[in-house]
Amino acid sequence: MRVCVVCSGQFRAVVQTVSVHHHDPAATPTARPRRILDLTHTLDEDFPQWPGDPLFRMRRVPASPEFLVHELCFGEHTGTHVDAPLHCAPGGAGVDRIRVDDLVAPLVLIDIAGRATSEPDALATPADIAAWESRHGPVPDGALVALITRPAPGIDHASAPVRPSPSAEPAPHAAPDHNAEVGALARSLTPDAAGDAHWPGFSREAVELLVHGRAVVAIGTDAPSIDCGSSTDFPAHHAILGAGRYAVEMLAALSTLPPAGAVVVVAPLKHRGGSGGPARVLADARLTGGTPRIGTEPARIATRARMRRPILHGHEFRCATPHTQRSRSAHDRHTQAHRRLHANGGLPARTGPIGVL
Repeated sequence: MRVCVVCSGQFRAVVQTVSVHHHDPAATPTARPRRILDLTHTLDEDFPQWPGDPLFRMRRVPASPEFLVHELCFGEHTGTHVDAPLHCAPGGAGVDRIRVDDLVAPLVLIDIAGRATSEPDALATPADIAAWESRHGPVPDGALVALITRPAPGIDHASAPVRPSPSAEPAPHAAPDHNAEVGALARSLTPDAAGDAHWPGFSREAVELLVHGRAVVAIGTDAPSIDCGSSTDFPAHHAILGAGRYAVEMLAALSTLPPAGAVVVVAPLKHRGGSGGPARVLADARLTGGTPRIGTEPARIATRARMRRPILHGHEFRCATPHTQRSRSAHDRHTQAHRRLHANGGLPARTGPIGVL
């Protein structure tokens, strides 16, 4: 559809082409590379739980024939979930009070799976953080730092590198094996003959370095807990939650991502005064490759510019995000044009009607 506006004076005829799109339910979606990765486990009644936690249950609620409604029952720390500061810091923020800005963060992945194969209760230490920084640069401010504690399915850590290059796109064959990951969680939560469970975690020293030396907003893990399975005093929980930050546990598919360059979105259930909640966690791997490393100011601007769109305020076009000089010039031209067109409170007098051609 084309709309023609004919104006008098210094204004010439303006012809604007407007594309009209109709949704075709039968149309086949255009195939595109897999960029957004789901780091969330799918919940069902067989999903492994902490001892004593309520089992996940889903029961159909009687309703009209046109609609399907379920009643859900689960604990706050079920499946892939967030631990809010309130979880172990009296007076800390509940899950509903976590800053939304902190729920979108650069993702840093520290892989200790190789060490964990021979040391079930391995701890990530400041040395692991230093090793990561020697390869990828400083941990960016406001990051979520997560541990990979088990090898990707089919990978032998002793004989082959398992981490993709930071500039590599997620490979088609890197699809997560959720069944294998859920099985690994179940085995971790199963006590041994002595009654102890085992999985790797963060050391207190590592968490304190990340909080006070690297200004992270959160830490996470693919294991059942950020503390190792044999822990009885939970130093990682106290160090991160006591500092007003949050944690994400039981993450999925971390081995499909590069160690640096992705952005993670954490969306926990928001209920007042909650100590945590199940979360949908997504990672955007599109920022890998030629994009500046997350954490630098140009990268922060580029990231936010992609996530926001120009908006209209009344008759004036303004943009909600910072721009480069070239895009700012284009923005200024648009702004000036809109101001001229809307001078004196309205459009200039028209010499002809608006017509649809």
